[in-house]
Amino acid sequence: ATANRRLGSDVVQCGDIETMLLPSAEFDVAVFSDVIEHVRDPQQLLQRVHECLRPGGTVFIVTPDTDSWSHRLMGRHWMEYKLEHLFYFNRRSLRFLFTENGFEQAKFFRNVKALSFDYIRAHFRRFRVPVWSGAVELVGKMTPAALSRKIFPVVASGLVAIAKRKSSP
Repeated sequence: ATANRRLGSDVVQCGDIETMLLPSAEFDVAVFSDVIEHVRDPQQLLQRVHECLRPGGTVFIVTPDTDSWSHRLMGRHWMEYKLEHLFYFNRRSLRFLFTENGFEQAKFFRNVKALSFDYIRAHFRRFRVPVWSGAVELVGKMTPAALSRKIFPVVASGLVAIAKRKSSP
């Protein structure tokens, strides 16, 4: 309501893509940052995205990656194993989903996040990981406050996937 009031018209809608009344082939880009792993039916989501995008439109997805170094290192204790994550993906599974739902030219990148050590420490406190949470806490106690607040790029567990809606069926 606040956004629509500021914009002067009802252009912002709240809801989920599966049930919203959205026009077909109307959008150039669909962005799902840390969303697809929470969706009950990723196949249905991508079918709906395909309907909404113009031919050549782009879907942009960020999600935890089961092929990441952090997953390989932590195994069953990976910090992305959370109750709210219903599905897990990697390049192969996302490429399959894209292909099955009318997308092409899939490209994949590591997700780089700008984080502070304080943020990482808080994450490991909230989502406890045997051995790792204790190690992060110990390092945090020895790290000067100014350094703990410093922001730096981190490549950990994320995957960025970009694909185009096929121009023709």
